[in-house]
Amino acid sequence: MSQASSKCKLKATLIRNEKEASKVAAIVEALERDRDRLKHKAEMLSVVTEGWQADEGSLAAAAAAAAHMEELPAPLHFVALLMTLMLWAEPRFTAIHNRNLETGETSLPPQEAWSAIAGHLELSQQQLATLTTLSSSMAASMEPMYAAIEQAARDGLLVAAQQQQQQVLPQQQQARMHAESMLVRQQSLALLQMQVIGLQMGILAINTLSVHQMALLQALSYPWCPRIDLATASCKMSGPKVYGPTGKVEPFLDHGITRHYLSTIPDQQGKIIAEYVWIGGTGQDLRSKSRTLSKMPEKPEDLPHWNYDGSSTGQAPGTDSEVYIIPRAIFRDPFRMGDNILVLCDTYEPPCAGPDGTIEAPKPIPTNSRYACAAVMEKAKDEEPWFGIEQEYTLLNALTKWPLGWPDNGYPAPQGPYYCSAGAGCAIGRDLADVHYKMCLYAGINISGVNAEVMPSQWEYQVGPCLGMDGGDHMWMSRYILYRLAESYNVEVTFDPKPIPGDWNGAGGHVNYSNNATRAAGTGWDAIQAQIAKLEKRHAFHIAQYGEGNERRLTGKHETSSMQDFSWGVANRGCSVRVGRTVPVDKCGYYEDRRPASNLDPYVVCKLLVETTLLM
Repeated sequence: MSQASSKCKLKATLIRNEKEASKVAAIVEALERDRDRLKHKAEMLSVVTEGWQADEGSLAAAAAAAAHMEELPAPLHFVALLMTLMLWAEPRFTAIHNRNLETGETSLPPQEAWSAIAGHLELSQQQLATLTTLSSSMAASMEPMYAAIEQAARDGLLVAAQQQQQQVLPQQQQARMHAESMLVRQQSLALLQMQVIGLQMGILAINTLSVHQMALLQALSYPWCPRIDLATASCKMSGPKVYGPTGKVEPFLDHGITRHYLSTIPDQQGKIIAEYVWIGGTGQDLRSKSRTLSKMPEKPEDLPHWNYDGSSTGQAPGTDSEVYIIPRAIFRDPFRMGDNILVLCDTYEPPCAGPDGTIEAPKPIPTNSRYACAAVMEKAKDEEPWFGIEQEYTLLNALTKWPLGWPDNGYPAPQGPYYCSAGAGCAIGRDLADVHYKMCLYAGINISGVNAEVMPSQWEYQVGPCLGMDGGDHMWMSRYILYRLAESYNVEVTFDPKPIPGDWNGAGGHVNYSNNATRAAGTGWDAIQAQIAKLEKRHAFHIAQYGEGNERRLTGKHETSSMQDFSWGVANRGCSVRVGRTVPVDKCGYYEDRRPASNLDPYVVCKLLVETTLLM
């Protein structure tokens, strides 16, 4: 009898015992029935990406092995699971499907495979031991299912061999048993293939392995296992693979029409459009309205005072709704361009007549933080305080309120590739950040730089160095321009200090600060240390006014200090106050208060810094 004929007969009689065949079929049926539930558990455990299929025991083992996960770098979590299948499950299935139960040959013995993996992935002995423990734990949990299949196959082979020798197996029964055995074989094979596909997809998605390492893993698997196209992984970087964002955010209105009219109607008949801008009732929102001027003002004092309905901004009751606005700073308008201007104002109760008929000066309303800041800056003007404010912000999809370019109901690759990055999927929203940069320069804002931040869709720009009140004025107007620009893109800007909970960086508003004493050659370093000591004494007072929700950001993680304690250090971004590396060498310079949140009120923070360090 030919070898092919023997194999055919062996296949036809693989599972002779119908009772054992029913047991195997029941196992497979149970797995199919619970597939969705188990898939959800696997996703919650972050074991694999879409496509994972497993039995409940292996999931329980994965959960039990969570402690071991802590000892391994994140990229090895997927490798551990894949190795479990390749080094434990595949040899058993290959032995069954090749009908070679005596030898159970594999392409690479497990011990040699582990050695190869350790060498290529540069694992330490501790990591290798942890990986082995995790794999063994999962393998043990899968033992009952595979043992049942293997035992059924052995029993079937034994009975088949006996009946074949005695030639008592009817041809009709052989055909029926062949069909049953092929069904069980296909179901079990499909189940394992889905497991391997899911694991390989997970590895490819986060790109934890080099092409060479992926080739090694594929060499350990078997011909019937799915292959990964290594060409798609040829762009391996040192960090996780980052995929370009999908979808497109459409502006609500057609910008082409806007550009048409702005370009074809340049003549304003000598008139100037002034956009008056002020801070609204939340202390974070910015409001504005326009008025026509007959000539270009030379300074803010040349502009007329104005008013607005404070009951609609949460700043006045409806029965006495007028709020008075006084121009404080003028900027060029980067939206209307030409001679048109943006006017930053602060807010007051309207002037009123006193008992003797004299007109009383306007009184600042509670949300006018500029007024108190101006008073402190006036007292300390001889010290010439300079401020450089780092404004971090996050771009959101205005429809979903989820970070721009992030997967719907999901997360991008972990942090690492995004800071100061370039490339699709890394620097998300660069167009908006770049246009904002140029608009601020055009407007006359002292913006000094822009960069992509640690979390994807998060950006930062810096305003300064600015003297005194200019720090707050320029920062508030830069925010207004950012809001207006994002409006054009139909994108939302948030200054929330921790827009996404979890292992993602928050957003800060670090303030770099110096004055004549800290900048003095030779003695500046001593002055810096003395001023930091003053800040430490008022730590709680400052923290309370450094931004709403800052407690979600200042946790001691993600380049922050704990808000409970004050600390400072040289070049240490985990401290409350950071001193530059060269400052102790130069014996003068500036220092950085890293405590303020991204939603800081720059007037409040600048006032506190000057008040604490120079006036107390």
